[in-house]
Amino acid sequence: MCTTVIVGKAVSKTGRVIVGHNEDSGGRVLHQQFYVPGGKHAAGEVLVAEPGRAQVPEAAETVTTYWSNMLQIDGSSFDQGFANAAGVVLCSNGGGSSFDGDDPDEASLKLKDGGVGFLLRRVIAERAHSAREGVEIAAKLLDEYGYFGSARNYTIADKDEAWCLNVVKGHHYVAKRIPDDK
Repeated sequence: MCTTVIVGKAVSKTGRVIVGHNEDSGGRVLHQQFYVPGGKHAAGEVLVAEPGRAQVPEAAETVTTYWSNMLQIDGSSFDQGFANAAGVVLCSNGGGSSFDGDDPDEASLKLKDGGVGFLLRRVIAERAHSAREGVEIAAKLLDEYGYFGSARNYTIADKDEAWCLNVVKGHHYVAKRIPDDK
């Protein structure tokens, strides 16, 4: 279980949004750190993450990203955090299960090319120049491809705004801006 704390800019001592995130999972883990330089990409390039899932067209230009990935010893990924050169941070918490979360029949959910999972957070981190833009990017991906995971809670923030984005399997999501005074 993960924990995220968000402090609005009106109640932080710095006058900026503060995000703290902790991975509370026990056991032995490996913590990987990646620096991914931004770049220009040719038309037709795609991003690939999970086998059998959507391949998202690459953006013409991406933002430099720092990516923190925690892996359990058995190799299953359960936590990724991102910060990019534009000042956007992104972390996620498990969201439990949804009504459709354990349904193996994904055809009824109308996922395009198997939907997105990990790519959702990666695409946001590589493209967003603000938290609000990150939510807009996520909405477009979820509308087009859908989400194949059971449920996940994302925090997308910059120095001025923080948003909580909750997604469940299929094309279902809701986003809410955290008030500055909370």
